[in-house]
Amino acid sequence: MKERLLKFQIGIIVGLAISGISLFAFILFWENIYPLPYQTIQPALQPSTSSPTDLSELTTRVTSLEQNQTYNFQTLEWKLDQKLIILGWVAFFISLIAGAIGIKSYNDLDEIIKEKVGKELDKALYQLDPTNLSIFVPDLNNTNDKNEMEKVWNRLDLTGLENLNWYRGFESGRVKHLFEGVTIVLLKNETDEDKFTDFLKRYKKQLNPKRAAFILYAKDNYKVKSSTFELYENLVTANMPTTVANMVLVVGRGLREKEKK
Repeated sequence: MKERLLKFQIGIIVGLAISGISLFAFILFWENIYPLPYQTIQPALQPSTSSPTDLSELTTRVTSLEQNQTYNFQTLEWKLDQKLIILGWVAFFISLIAGAIGIKSYNDLDEIIKEKVGKELDKALYQLDPTNLSIFVPDLNNTNDKNEMEKVWNRLDLTGLENLNWYRGFESGRVKHLFEGVTIVLLKNETDEDKFTDFLKRYKKQLNPKRAAFILYAKDNYKVKSSTFELYENLVTANMPTTVANMVLVVGRGLREKEKK
């Protein structure tokens, strides 16, 4: 996030710097590139031998001076308008370039903000970040069962749940990691259910419904005994990969982050 934010800031700074330098250069060198074409005033006529009271001669001189002055003012006004128009277009194109530099960074930053806000909302709803919730999927030897669990894994991954892990079962002796997060248990028959209930009874003191939850994947419409639900509070069932993904969020609401010491 910091890297994208830095990229966004650099893009804005570079764009503003280019705009400022270009506009300053145009203003500084404008007169050298486009000098104002002031019309030079005609030199004064030779002293006239006529009397100053000659009204027609005075009128001609005044008219000539007024015309020169009007021309110069019009030229100055036109040049100023031209200057503003050209500088305006230059500023516009530079803004487009600066925007092209910073737009992608801005979009990235916007996505980061949305992602961060979304996680905070999820955290408020589920008391933790569900994308980081530890989820354990059984790694089974049977080919059909393994394929089924891979479908569950893929469905969870598509849902946006990132912290997915395989586990070898309850008989391996390495079960302490299942005391945190959500564990999926494949139940095909009564034997599978008995293994799970034995696990619950054996580790009853270590298991906390606010820290660990279990989803019983009842395959082939296997019906879970009601007595199993009485052994543990945070426990639900599912029969398809899609419902497993939904149930992760359901049981996740009951979980809490581990308190920092």
